[in-house]
Amino acid sequence: MFKLNKESDNPIVNQKSKVENPQSGIVLVTVMIMITLLIVVGITMNRESGIRISALPKQLKKQEAIYIAEAGIQHTLYELMKDPIKRGNIFTNKQFSKGVYSTEAWQPQGALGDIIIKSTGEVREGSTLIAQKTIQTRIKSRGNVLVFRSEAADTYIEKSNPSRNHGGETKLLIGKNSSSNYYRALMKFDLSNIPQGYDLVNDLGAYKAYIALYMDDYAGSGMPIIDIHRVTRSWKEGTGTDGGGGSPDGATWNTYDGVNPWNTPGGDQDIKVESFTIIKEERKILYKWDLPDLSLIQGWVDDPNSNFGIIMKDSTEDKWVVADAVKFRYLCSNPIVDDRDSGFSYIGTWTRAYSSSAYGSGGWGGNSYYYNNTPGDGDTATWKASLCYYAGAYNVYIWYPNSSFFAMDAKFTINTATGSTTKGVNQGVNGGQWVAIGKYTFANNGLENVTLSDNFTPFKVAGDAVRYQPTNVEIIVDDKDTGFSYIGTWPQASSSSAYGSGGMGGKYYRYHNPGTSTETATWTANLPCGAGSYNIYVWYPKSSSFATDAQFTVSGFSPVTVNQSTGGGTWYSIGTYSLGATATVTLIDSTTGKVAADAVRFVPTFETDGIVDNTNSGFSVTGTWGTSIGSGNYGADYRDHEAGTGTNIATWNSNLRCGAGSYNVDIWYPSSSYLARDARYTIYYNGGSSSTKTVNQSVNGGKWVSVGTYTFKTTGTEKVTLSDYFTPARVAADAVKFEPAFTAELVVDNNNTCGSPPCFKINTGTWKRSSSSSDWDPYFHYNEPGTGPGIVTWNPDLSLIFGPGRYEVFVWYPKSSGFTPPGFTTGAPYTVYYTSGGMRGGSGSSIVLVDQSINGGLWVNIGTYNLDNNSKVTLDVGDLYGIFISSESGSSNINLWPMLVIMY
Repeated sequence: MFKLNKESDNPIVNQKSKVENPQSGIVLVTVMIMITLLIVVGITMNRESGIRISALPKQLKKQEAIYIAEAGIQHTLYELMKDPIKRGNIFTNKQFSKGVYSTEAWQPQGALGDIIIKSTGEVREGSTLIAQKTIQTRIKSRGNVLVFRSEAADTYIEKSNPSRNHGGETKLLIGKNSSSNYYRALMKFDLSNIPQGYDLVNDLGAYKAYIALYMDDYAGSGMPIIDIHRVTRSWKEGTGTDGGGGSPDGATWNTYDGVNPWNTPGGDQDIKVESFTIIKEERKILYKWDLPDLSLIQGWVDDPNSNFGIIMKDSTEDKWVVADAVKFRYLCSNPIVDDRDSGFSYIGTWTRAYSSSAYGSGGWGGNSYYYNNTPGDGDTATWKASLCYYAGAYNVYIWYPNSSFFAMDAKFTINTATGSTTKGVNQGVNGGQWVAIGKYTFANNGLENVTLSDNFTPFKVAGDAVRYQPTNVEIIVDDKDTGFSYIGTWPQASSSSAYGSGGMGGKYYRYHNPGTSTETATWTANLPCGAGSYNIYVWYPKSSSFATDAQFTVSGFSPVTVNQSTGGGTWYSIGTYSLGATATVTLIDSTTGKVAADAVRFVPTFETDGIVDNTNSGFSVTGTWGTSIGSGNYGADYRDHEAGTGTNIATWNSNLRCGAGSYNVDIWYPSSSYLARDARYTIYYNGGSSSTKTVNQSVNGGKWVSVGTYTFKTTGTEKVTLSDYFTPARVAADAVKFEPAFTAELVVDNNNTCGSPPCFKINTGTWKRSSSSSDWDPYFHYNEPGTGPGIVTWNPDLSLIFGPGRYEVFVWYPKSSGFTPPGFTTGAPYTVYYTSGGMRGGSGSSIVLVDQSINGGLWVNIGTYNLDNNSKVTLDVGDLYGIFISSESGSSNINLWPMLVIMY
């Protein structure tokens, strides 16, 4: 906190009313009137009292000093509006008229958001001070920030000089260099201005905070990550300097006060990384560490005795940084290629246009399409196949805007691995919806696409969007399909908004006039993934004359009433149901109006199916397992066991939702730091194979944790087990999920050479090679302390999966238990280079810190990104330390000192 300076002996004038409006001319006008009155009064007094007129200039000089001080107030207000975090000495001897002003600003004690500005005006003749006046005012913060500086304490400690204190220096060193010396900065902010227990979010309206340091210089090279950790015990700043002479009187690498040792050399700290930022090879730059959730600061406000400040250090320091494998998993969240997506291209002259019925999300680049109105000159538009999963059968749909001026014979060609098929579509009808053009088998070799030609009769053709829907994910039963049947009188009718592809047998529906509620239409489906949970949708044409109380019944569940007079021409959800392998949807005739029987859609959901909880029949145990309820357990409770010999086993029998095939296996356990760090799960797959994975259950609880993807048969031997063989603690047996691995994946290992992608490349530095039973076969690379900076890169070839799209990215590294000392880093900085997607262009990068000391031998998810052929993942180890300005006397500009800023 900035310390309140001792006030001047000169009288203090409260000028608050004058500074509330910095643009006002009141100050100047008031001073001029005062000067005029004083002249008149002075002359009068001189005549009546004999006072010498020579006293008048001295009075005028004092008023001039006040005038100059007021100008300093105004100028300081202007500066605070430009830079709300400015504090301390704002101006020093700033020339104004025939004098100078000096100003400073600070936050007073006990008034959050207030700022005090003090300004001293001086009138001089040469070097002689003629008049001096100081004024002071209190204002509300113009920028809604609270600023705290590290006057409370700041210093740095270094490993190579473990008994040296640096509390009296003008700099803070943070980072490492190749000589294996590590610098860590300690700092503390005085928050006594905030009342204890004050709620920063609800009482103040705070939404963000950050810590800022100004890097004056640096030494070394690379781009290291600097972490912030909470310090867990008190420490002393000290007065030591680089000379290091005498006994230390403050914190060192080994001690917290120059005498008493830390519990752990290098400072006692919380393992949690509160924030991190990347340091670049740039001088004279301000770095920020964001604290978005405010929990660290709120904890200090709630309990001031716990405010021991923070420690800053390099995320890699004296540990190995391991480079093994990266996996890219394609997500089929949107199997649609729109005209604005990267999968769309054209040859020739196509004009972009907009329509409310075109496919898209609206806004810039949405609701757009392309058209061609010059038939026969060889122009084409192409949509590269967005195949969600592996090779197989797909339903293909097209979308174009609603217009009667489009061609009646638009020709779409579907190109597959075995040949091409051309479909004629009347684009003058059925616009503004998905129109089916058939079912096709694709090989997923990157050659599949749909092409629209300019071979049409007059008018124009529209190129908008294509959808590739895998048939093994959903099933649609139309009124013209064999799965549809009816009892009673259900005539056939046609409508442009009915479900179907047009032409003979398409765009039709059945209807029933008001009746006795005894005649039915039924859709029967053999569900693609067998028994389980499904979302059910119905389609009926647009018509205000349809019944408002059409009743649909799904496989014996309670009827659902649908108002068919509105919302037609699209899929309408009637709920989520747990169904058997075969399901039915039945519509009865209504007594109040005409009902429409068109199409029903069954879409499997894996939100609950495929999951075996400890309360399900597929779960069993041998031996004695307790039942507990904890934070974040799946379902009602979980089972647990103390450490044993491995004879007590918990078993989850596989729930293979979609039969034999590839499945992602995820595990769930509660959130508790007291659970085993080496829980052993064994996955039995492929009719007899097995794989054991060691999982640290003390972290990542209360969510799904991946243990791999496996090929399962349906022999009844597929399962997952958990034993009681682990180091002391408790092991938790909760839930396992078997989710069909419909997504395509690409693994780039560190043994993939870089002739062409996919490949692994050592860009810079010394990376050694080693092997482990838990690496991604056959070896891994590592950068060890003292070998200097280094960068490695994994370049995928996404065309081997699908191409540009949405991907989950995972990293793999071996278990660290066999490599101590020195052990693996707790903050490996992986950088994912991504694209914004679509035709808008743009790209960016995201840094993810991974604790490689845990969860080795598993795929660790580092996020979901839009990737293209320029995307990559890097691991960067820097040997650079920043030289930051401290709060000592090293800089006259205190805005360069370490600061904590709370924004509200």
